Amino acid sequence: MERRKSHRASIILQARYAANNPTPAGGGKAVTRDLSQNGAALVLEHRLVPKTVVEVELELPSLERPIKTKGEVMWQRDVSGGIAPTFLTGVQFLRMESSVQEQIEHFVTSQLKRHSQTVDEKAVDSFDREIRAVQQPWPIQMATLRTTHARVAATGVCLPSTTLTNEDLVKQRGEGLLPILLQRALGAVERRAISPGNTAADIMAQAGKSILEKAGCDPKDLDRIIVSVDPADAVAPSTAVGVQAKLGATCPAYDVTMSCAGWICGIDQGLRALASGEHRILVIAGSTVGSNLPFRDLKHRAIFGDGAGGLLLESSQTGELLATALW
Repeated sequence: MERRKSHRASIILQARYAANNPTPAGGGKAVTRDLSQNGAALVLEHRLVPKTVVEVELELPSLERPIKTKGEVMWQRDVSGGIAPTFLTGVQFLRMESSVQEQIEHFVTSQLKRHSQTVDEKAVDSFDREIRAVQQPWPIQMATLRTTHARVAATGVCLPSTTLTNEDLVKQRGEGLLPILLQRALGAVERRAISPGNTAADIMAQAGKSILEKAGCDPKDLDRIIVSVDPADAVAPSTAVGVQAKLGATCPAYDVTMSCAGWICGIDQGLRALASGEHRILVIAGSTVGSNLPFRDLKHRAIFGDGAGGLLLESSQTGELLATALW
């Protein structure tokens, strides 16, 4: 069976489904990959055969209540990769009430006006194959987000001016270790360190100012600030609040506490925020591990330096980002 050929909006929406025909096949939560006036591509947990009739609930951001309709399974593809049952399923809507059809058409049309509707199916399929190729049968679930309507508007960094060489670290610790051994073990000759009195929020705000200046973006035009920091400046308030204040922004700001994976998670959250209708997301990562955490072993201390960097994500008619995948 060929897939739907009508134009569609590529967007992530929460949904529910129930399949009762031709035999009880269960149901549950689902997520849309795209939506059109005629149907949707849903990510499900159940295997359904073609011609199965399903009841679908879609949660559109513009409506207070989910819309309900019936559909018929046209095709299904296993994208679980050996981890957890996950099926990309094409559903064609059936016997849709005129009011429901108008609501879906209005929503899809608004998405098409906001974004370019060109979807590179070959690129998406290639991404699927690459993800499945590297998946292992681990007892964890992968979360994948595909997007064709986001771009990196600008990037920026902040490197503290103070430099610590291997010789400096050996002198600080008073150990009889030859500096050349650190270089051979780690490949590092020097690293940066914040000045006394400076914080992670300080260097991340400097990186953020650089990003916004390059993009020509006023801080008050930001929809969200996502900060990955290790360690945080304090337990509360969040470091992101300090960055927000130093930038002069008025949007929501929050920390992502995931150590080395935090920045990638921030990018994933930023893309999801763009998919929900926001336009400019500042994602920054910073670390002051080298200056603020005690290390018993000099070799461990020599691994870490201080610094910050990030980027500005923008909604775009010519998207540059294909997808993200988190395990």
